[in-house]
Amino acid sequence: MTFEDLRDDFLSYLEIELNRSKATIDGYKKDLKYFFNYLRENDIKDIEDITPQFLSEYIQYLAYRKNYKPRSQARTIATLRNFFEFLKSEEFISENPAVRLKVPRLPRNLPKYLTKDEVEKLIAAADDGTLKGKKNMTILAVLFYTGLRLFEIINLKLDDLSADLSTLEVKHGKGDKYRILPIHPELKQLLQCYLEKIRRDSRSPYLFNGERGEKLSASTVRLMVKKTARKAGLKKNVTPHVLRHSIATCLAQAEGVDILDISKFLGHSKLTTTKIYLHADLKHLREAVERLPVIKGVQEDEVI
Repeated sequence: MTFEDLRDDFLSYLEIELNRSKATIDGYKKDLKYFFNYLRENDIKDIEDITPQFLSEYIQYLAYRKNYKPRSQARTIATLRNFFEFLKSEEFISENPAVRLKVPRLPRNLPKYLTKDEVEKLIAAADDGTLKGKKNMTILAVLFYTGLRLFEIINLKLDDLSADLSTLEVKHGKGDKYRILPIHPELKQLLQCYLEKIRRDSRSPYLFNGERGEKLSASTVRLMVKKTARKAGLKKNVTPHVLRHSIATCLAQAEGVDILDISKFLGHSKLTTTKIYLHADLKHLREAVERLPVIKGVQEDEVI
C-alpha cells in the first residue's frame, strides 16, 4: 500500500470508528501531507524504513527549518504517534517509531477574556434598534451567559430550550457530550423578547437562523462579533471563544463556585482544562492578599 492509502485508512478510522470531528481529521490530514512530502524528499518509500531517529530529525527540521512553534511541534508529534499506533494495530508495522518522540515544553497561555464592563459595552453596541441588531445582541448574550462554543450555538435548536426558558440543553457538545445549563434571568428576558418579537421563520428548527431559515454559519457569527467589538470601541481581539473565556473567568472569581461545577458548565472533559481559569484569577487574588491587614509587632529580626 502507498503512504496515501495508509493515510486514507487512518482518516477513515478516525471518522467512522472514533467519531472525530471534521476539523480534527483535517488537521491530521494536513500534518500527514507535510510528513509525506518530507518522506519523498528523503527517498523513503517503505513504511518500515521510518525509524525513531528519522522522526526525531523530522521534528528538528520542522523546528529549525520551518520555524514550527512548540505547540505546532506537539500537534505534529501527536499526529505521528496516533498514525503509527493505528498502523501497528492493523499490523502494517511491528513497533510504533513515534512513541518516544520528546514533546517540547509548551508555554501556558492564560485565556483572553473581557471584563464585566467590556461585556456590557459589547452587548449594548449590538442593539442599534433594528431587528437584526436585537438578534445579534441576543446571540452575544447567549454566548456570554452560557459559555457555549461557536459550533454549539449555531447548532442550537428551539427544542433545546425548556418551555419556561429556565434551562438549555447541549445535546451534542465537544466529544458528543451532553449537558444542561441554567439560563440567567437577564438572558431569559432577552430570549422571551427574541422569540416573541424578533425571530423570523417559525418553520426553522434553529434558534438563530438565517434569512431563509437555514443554520447560521460560523463565519457569520465570528464576523458579527468582530464588527460589534469594533463598534463598542474594544481594543481586544474579541471572538466567540473570548466570551466563553469571559464567563468562565467570572465564575472562577465568584465566591462559593466549585471548580467541578465550572467544569461541568463548560463541558470540559478534563479538570486540568478548567484550572487555567484559576490562574487567570491570580491577579485578583494577589490584590486581595495585598489588602490583608498588616500584623503589628513582627520585626524583621524576629523572622527566622
